[in-house]
Amino acid sequence: LQPIRMSLSWGMEGKSARPPRRRIAYERLLLDALNGDSTLFVRRDEAEKAWEWVDGVSAAWRAAEMKPEPYEAGTWGPSGAFDLMIRNGRAWNE
Repeated sequence: LQPIRMSLSWGMEGKSARPPRRRIAYERLLLDALNGDSTLFVRRDEAEKAWEWVDGVSAAWRAAEMKPEPYEAGTWGPSGAFDLMIRNGRAWNE
């Protein structure tokens, strides 16, 4: 994580002080929080269950001595993904 500078001002161009039609993601999230709208927020119990699932997958990978395969952004993924499909008689839809 790294600190970033956020500018949440809408400006006062012309006579209108209305916000732009499309807000940046953090601006919308902060505005929803201030207005008490929790639609885009995850409850604590949901986050805990999600991490339980992730921890289970991670533990299974460690037990099987599996390591993530790096791959370049914008590609179809690691070669191991294709090998897995071939071993199981399947193919990716392109």
